[in-house]
Amino acid sequence: MIFMLLVSGGLLYLYSHYGREVKQKVEEIAQKYNIHIPGLDTLAFELPPPPVVPEGVEEKPEHLAKTAEPTETAEPAEATETTETAKTAKTDETDMDVLSMDSAGPISIQGISAMFLENPRLAARLGHLLLEAGFPAEAVYILRNGVSLNSAPIPVFVDLAYGYFYSKRFETALNQLETALGKYPGNIDLLTAQAAISGQNPDTNQRRVAENMFRAILKKSPEAAEANYQYGRFIMQRGDFKKSQEYLEKAVKIEPYNSRYLARLGMAEFYLKRDSDAESLYKRSLKINPYDGNTWFNLGELYLSKANESGYIFEVRNKTKSALEAYLKTIELDSMHADAHYRIGIILNANGGFKEAIRHLTIALEKMPENTAVMMQLGSAYMQLGDTAKYIGYLNDILRIDPFDRVAASQFKRLKMEN
Repeated sequence: MIFMLLVSGGLLYLYSHYGREVKQKVEEIAQKYNIHIPGLDTLAFELPPPPVVPEGVEEKPEHLAKTAEPTETAEPAEATETTETAKTAKTDETDMDVLSMDSAGPISIQGISAMFLENPRLAARLGHLLLEAGFPAEAVYILRNGVSLNSAPIPVFVDLAYGYFYSKRFETALNQLETALGKYPGNIDLLTAQAAISGQNPDTNQRRVAENMFRAILKKSPEAAEANYQYGRFIMQRGDFKKSQEYLEKAVKIEPYNSRYLARLGMAEFYLKRDSDAESLYKRSLKINPYDGNTWFNLGELYLSKANESGYIFEVRNKTKSALEAYLKTIELDSMHADAHYRIGIILNANGGFKEAIRHLTIALEKMPENTAVMMQLGSAYMQLGDTAKYIGYLNDILRIDPFDRVAASQFKRLKMEN
């Protein structure tokens, strides 16, 4: 697997740097080693002089803060093959529920080799890696079937709780932690996970409880890196980026090579408009963990923000190109990352790549079916290709969702008069 990743990465490097002239050779090598190279079938996109970045791109997406955690658990992404153990392993109803959840990308749970499920230490490690890669349901399956919970170490219980939580099983996650705390009362790691998961409950009372839990944990263990990180993340969700930065900086100081901590601190710096610091932190994080699709996306947001703010044509072009490359890296790691597809569609639209833009925007709309901004971009692309009927159709859908959308209403009225 490591060999295939290295070969794949090398091929991507060649293709990205030398373009169409080596595409055929890259395809031949990829076929020889049976490696799928995402993006070989897409347009080798080159930016013409300065793109016009449409209005609204500078806005940070709501879920930007969902980057870089144990999915953050959206953080990175990967995959594998089929085995008898995975087929015959006991699967109860809980496992079936977990496996039915959507994960961050395509992965076959039957592809896990027997040695992982038969060796508790390997299973624990694989479960952790799957969780960090953004596959919480698969992580739960491996941890439940490969590790005996009667004798499991504390990190397994923490990973299992996050796996349940990011598989949308909130109560199961908390129950798992309560059980673990019965075995290891007062454990800081378990209490931190409990506070972090409670803090993401939409119930205001639960969030208040989480705040008190974090304060108690940090009073007892002020140098606990994970507690500082999770509290900083919790505060960030409330919009207090300055205070969040303080706790995240402390976490990074304690563990300077933790990619999650670096990426989250980068987000705080980004929101505080310290772009150079944010860029440096994102790059440090990606150097440690280059498979983190969400941090690649956030790096793209940073570059696009810089392009929007620049008054220099050369910088606008270069920063937009860098943003596009970061977004393409995001979908290479997470093929269904809706916001990345949307951003790519916007940039392609602005540069005349309407057919390719439609492909990316269609994927974005599948994941965000009520998003009027995506519909507007799709309609505009079809309009540029001469399909006025589809543009009118999208305008009609936008006005159905938001009757007060002035741009859509104005365009709809104009086109109906013209036709």
